[in-house]
Amino acid sequence: MEKPFPAYRGDEPYIFVSYAHTDTAFVYPEIARLTDQGFNIWYDEGISPGTVWRDELGRAIENCSAFLLFVSQGMNASDHCMKELNFALDGDCGLLVVHLEETELSAGLRLSLSDRQAILKYELTDASYQATLDAALRSQVPATRDPVRATTPSVDSRRIPRRISIAAVALIVIGMVAWLATDYSMPPPGTSDLDKVALMDRPAIAVLPFKNLSGNPDDVYFIDGLTEDLIDRLSGWRRFPVISSFSSAGYGDDSVTPRQIARELDARYLVQGSVRRVDEKIRINVALYDASSGEHIWNARYDPPFDDVLTIQDEISGAVVGQMYPQLDLFDRLRAIRRNPEDMTAWDLTQRAWWHFLRETPADNLRSQESFREASERDPANAIAAAGLALTHYQSVSSGWSSTPEDSIRQLVNDAERSVVLDNLDPMSHHALGHAYALTGNREGMIKAFSTSLELNPNSALAAICAGEGFAMAGESEAAIDSLEVALRLSPRDPGVYWVYHALALAHFAAERYDEAIKWSRDALSYNPEFAFAHRTLAASLAYDAQPDAARAALMRATELDPNYTLAGGQRALLTDPAFAERYLQGLRMAEHD
Repeated sequence: MEKPFPAYRGDEPYIFVSYAHTDTAFVYPEIARLTDQGFNIWYDEGISPGTVWRDELGRAIENCSAFLLFVSQGMNASDHCMKELNFALDGDCGLLVVHLEETELSAGLRLSLSDRQAILKYELTDASYQATLDAALRSQVPATRDPVRATTPSVDSRRIPRRISIAAVALIVIGMVAWLATDYSMPPPGTSDLDKVALMDRPAIAVLPFKNLSGNPDDVYFIDGLTEDLIDRLSGWRRFPVISSFSSAGYGDDSVTPRQIARELDARYLVQGSVRRVDEKIRINVALYDASSGEHIWNARYDPPFDDVLTIQDEISGAVVGQMYPQLDLFDRLRAIRRNPEDMTAWDLTQRAWWHFLRETPADNLRSQESFREASERDPANAIAAAGLALTHYQSVSSGWSSTPEDSIRQLVNDAERSVVLDNLDPMSHHALGHAYALTGNREGMIKAFSTSLELNPNSALAAICAGEGFAMAGESEAAIDSLEVALRLSPRDPGVYWVYHALALAHFAAERYDEAIKWSRDALSYNPEFAFAHRTLAASLAYDAQPDAARAALMRATELDPNYTLAGGQRALLTDPAFAERYLQGLRMAEHD
């Protein structure tokens, strides 16, 4: 395959790309895309073995700002790639790892990458993968040119080979499900009117009437009911306004372009779908687009048995919303991060704040607080910003970052209560209130707040995770496990799945099932090796399981990752059940001194 361009040889920051030559069909177009995004790229152009070329490779790795490794079966078997990786690990450049396919890694590669969080491309849509990678690179390497605004070519999706048979609707992986798009497609975007769509401060979603591809008028009642269910469930999240069916009902044919629909409805995001039924078999396709750019964000295909209409509507709408919404939220956060700070609205500030919040570092916690405060000042009625600000105080106290924890707890309570007053139907507000009650020792209040959050939005994996974690630390093990199983069903491959696994570890710890707590802690760490909380839970569980050496090693790793953690801070974060807190902290003492 022809190389797209020469390797970069200037003095500006650049990315070293390491890959197996068997993957050039993907890598070459990808490095061309990254170049269009403004990055400088150095890559192997077919260097032959020899001292001079090894020196050139070594200098290129030593001087790069980021080392981008594409992992595949071919790369796994490449000594050349392993040498490059090991050389990069010895240096100070940032390492980013992208898994192109599910690969059984060699022992050496597993060891080298054991503490690295990777991007699993094969689990993401192309749009999500590209946005995630670009944002990660920009956090390490400044782009030296403005991105090229690309147009999306029309694609005959009947040639797309990926198909996934769906046996259980609620278990469809977020971002992995390939969509057989022969039923309808989004027109390719142009470049002249991308910025002309009239958008609200808080981007709205419009669910367009699903197409009846069977042409059977008897199916209309089912299709209309499915559309209504989707609108109702999306409205339950309350993050993005949802256009009513009265407004969107007239856009069921192809006479109006998606971009025109977005202008007329004041919606940034469009959900399109189709239904085809043949006898007792039914196929449902759903897709989500950014109408302002034509970018494809998420899609899925469902093949449920057509037996109980109401059950199908309920299961499909719940699965679609539970899987689509996190992808939408991630896409919108990344959009806000890329915006010019001078042009940011209160909503953009809120989304940027969430992006920093989820990075879970002291510096990002402070940036998140600043953005949430500014968003609240610009929009005093913004309940989501108030809830987010409350959660930054919870994160600061529970992680041991706050220098004045009592003041942080007071601010947490004030902001959480303010968010509930602003919007009593917002699940995130009750979510924040649950955390406030957790740090003030109000066990019953915490359980009620988390339960309310889950009732208001039963399709939120996040609400189920936090409810489960709260129940676990309140000693309600079985309720915790029930809630966390809901979270796994809603979002089995969520990027934050390590929180679910760790909460399951806490639930089993509360029930004194230490072998299960050890298992789930290790599962959490397999997804996020730098999750200090999970290392502590592992240490405490191992101590009670009479494995003192392993317990001590786990605690030492937790301390390396989170040196500010103290037992006093841990006591403060576990106030909801004194018995649970004492047993947990005693496990840490045992791990430290055994």
